Amino acid sequence: MKFFLRFLFFFAISFSIQGRAKTLVISDIDDTLKVSHVRNFFDALRYMNKTHARFKGMREALYLLSHLDSEVEFFYLSNAPEMFMERYHRNFLEEGQFPQGLLVLRNHLSRKDHKLYFLRKWIRKQRPRKVILLGDNGEKDPFVYYQISQEFPEVSFYVYIHILYPSVHRLYPNEVGFVTPVEVLWDLKSKGLIQGKALKPFLDHFLWEAIQETDPEPYSPLFFPKWIECQDFKWIWKGPSLELQALENKLDLICHSHLRFGEER
Repeated sequence: MKFFLRFLFFFAISFSIQGRAKTLVISDIDDTLKVSHVRNFFDALRYMNKTHARFKGMREALYLLSHLDSEVEFFYLSNAPEMFMERYHRNFLEEGQFPQGLLVLRNHLSRKDHKLYFLRKWIRKQRPRKVILLGDNGEKDPFVYYQISQEFPEVSFYVYIHILYPSVHRLYPNEVGFVTPVEVLWDLKSKGLIQGKALKPFLDHFLWEAIQETDPEPYSPLFFPKWIECQDFKWIWKGPSLELQALENKLDLICHSHLRFGEER
C-alpha cells in the first residue's frame, strides 16, 4: 500500500502527457485483473467473492495508462452475468482502488454479442483516436477484440491478452500476449506511448517482485497462480536490460518448463 501511494504521488506531479487525442482503456475483469480461474467451475466459485485475489501490478499499470493522454476514459467490460456478479465485481474494483470507470456486465443471459455491442456503442459515441483493450485467452476476448478492430480501421487499437490457458483461444494479428503487466507496459513503451522515465518506478518495484515470486498465497495479490498454463505465451521483446532478461527466463520456466514452483506439473 505504501508503494501504491508513492506511485500515485509520483505520477500526480511528474508525468508528461503524450498527445491530445482521447484514449479509451477497456478491460475485462475475470482472469485479466482478477484471479478467477473461470474455466474451472469450482475454483471460479471459490474466487467469486475474493476481492484481494488480483493480479499484481495490473492496478498500477492502469494508473499509468490513465496518463497516456489529456483525456483517458476507463471501461470495465465483463461477460459475467450482472444479476450474480455485479456486487462482487464492483467491490473488487472499489476495494482494489482501480481507476474509476464504467462497469458493465451482461444483463441479458441470451445475448452472445454482449461485448461487441458495448464496444461498438462506446467507440461510436466517444470517437477515440486510440483504444487499449485488455482481456484474456480463457474466453473469446481475442476474437471479439480482433473483430472490433476490423470494424473501426480509423482507430489505433492496442490489444493485450492475458495468457493463462493452453490453446483455448488463439491470438489474432496485432494482438500481444502477456503474463505480467510488465510486458504490456514495455510493449507500449516500444510503440512510443509511454516514456521510459514514467515507466521506471513501476519496473523498479514490480519487475523484481515478479522475478522473485515463488509460492504465493492463492487468494492474495499475485503474478502467477498455481493453475496457470501459459505454454502459448511468446516473448517478443528485445532489449539490453538484464532485469528484463531475468523476467524472460522466469516466464520461460513457468510457461515452457515441466517444472513450476519446484513441483512436477
